[in-house]
Amino acid sequence: MTFGFPLFKPSPAVSSVRGDFSTLMQVWVPQQELLQHLATNLQQPIVVCGPTGIGKSSLLASWQAQQPRVCRFCLLNCTVELKLEAVLDAIDQTLKPTGHSVADEVGTGKKLVLILDDAGELNSGLAHEIIEFAANKPLLSVVFVLSHDELYVKNLTDNVMDCCYLIEIPPLTEQQCGELVGSLVTKRRRGWSTPVVDDRYIADVYRQTHGIPGRVVALFPTINPPKQFDHSWWQLGAAIILLVAITLALQWFSQQPNGLQIVLPFMKTAQQPPSSVPAPAPQQP
Repeated sequence: MTFGFPLFKPSPAVSSVRGDFSTLMQVWVPQQELLQHLATNLQQPIVVCGPTGIGKSSLLASWQAQQPRVCRFCLLNCTVELKLEAVLDAIDQTLKPTGHSVADEVGTGKKLVLILDDAGELNSGLAHEIIEFAANKPLLSVVFVLSHDELYVKNLTDNVMDCCYLIEIPPLTEQQCGELVGSLVTKRRRGWSTPVVDDRYIADVYRQTHGIPGRVVALFPTINPPKQFDHSWWQLGAAIILLVAITLALQWFSQQPNGLQIVLPFMKTAQQPPSSVPAPAPQQP
């Protein structure tokens, strides 16, 4: 079966897709409720895990937006340069408006959730250091965001799974995939060919993407309106050429002996000198 655009093929470009997963908020309700319960009631660190493109960061962003009065959040996008001192400084900056710091048992009353996105980038041993630091901070909860491969590596280098609670984000079902496809097709702008979304089409998309939302979004790269080509310079150039052509044509006609005599405001005509031919003498009677 052939569509208007190629179906998904695994590639590094697609692996980093982060699209608009707003239509999946209801799908993630169980994971968000479990995350809220663990973060507010337990001291145990949490690992949010799923394949690349499953929507881990989007799920956490949605959870943060729903809990502004229940928890404070400190989000760090991890890099290989990140050190424990920088993590502690970020916590202090988050608590600064409250007048508390890390040394004050991480504030009072409201729990602080430290979210380490892309935690697979952390150097070996840093995740373990963060877990040890949070162990005696009852109002600090740590959330690591990892893919399956990253979790496997961290479990070898930092023994993350020995003390963390795992929340797995499952792929979409075929029905949920169809709902996402329908939403993406609706958002496509005019001027683009829209595929016929039927059961066969959805089944083929589901088989190619394995229910990974990021891969589904990658099939619809034209959700944003295409950039319109600026024709203003061409129009201006054509207008100038036309004006010059009209001016030259009028000048040519005005120089003909019996031609068309049209004088434009910017076309000045030279004054004719008085005739030097003597007037004829009057005839004698």
